[in-house]
Amino acid sequence: MSEYLIAVKRHKRDSAPPNWEEMLSDIQGLILKNSGQSRRVRVDATPDAIDEARKRLSDSCHIEPVMHHHPM
Repeated sequence: MSEYLIAVKRHKRDSAPPNWEEMLSDIQGLILKNSGQSRRVRVDATPDAIDEARKRLSDSCHIEPVMHHHPM
């Protein structure tokens, strides 16, 4: 599993599905890590699960892998 950030696109805030977070909850292999109160959620997901999330929400949400930066 990898970590991703899913966020509602700024220009879609008024037209994004009101239940966009619920649309993720039934995807097998995707685990919500926090609430979307700020119009974004962190998830852990398998490659197949994130592909399904993109199919469902790519019109209204950005879906990007989380990059962790560690000091050298």
